[in-house]
Amino acid sequence: MPSSSILGTVPKWITTGQLLTEKKRWQVSAMAFAMRLKNVGLITEWHYAMLCKELSIKGYRSTEKDGIKREISQLLAKVFTALSEDNISKAQVAEKLNIDEDELNSHIFGLVITDIRSNPNPTVSFNRSVRSNFTVLKGGR
Repeated sequence: MPSSSILGTVPKWITTGQLLTEKKRWQVSAMAFAMRLKNVGLITEWHYAMLCKELSIKGYRSTEKDGIKREISQLLAKVFTALSEDNISKAQVAEKLNIDEDELNSHIFGLVITDIRSNPNPTVSFNRSVRSNFTVLKGGR
């Protein structure tokens, strides 16, 4: 959220209702938008505290009403599609990364559609000609 755009369009004495309308335009959470208004100097610390208090009472501290859809990584989708076409399973990806499959799932859940078929041939490896810049790091755990 560029400060110049915020300063040029958002009223200085913004109400909670106005903030809830504006947050949709910027596609951010109400609490994040309130903080940004404070950080760019549009509202005072006191005004920020009052907005946060009102938002908390309305339930915006724990859940975001009228939230936006989560973004999905197009790059990860392409990577996993290519792996799937090469008959490389999630289990094999996890093994190459030296993590278990559950941990891999926790990292990619919600970021990419994860429909990777199981690979019946466990000897298949990554196509090095396409992925020559990738290196598996051992250790760290």
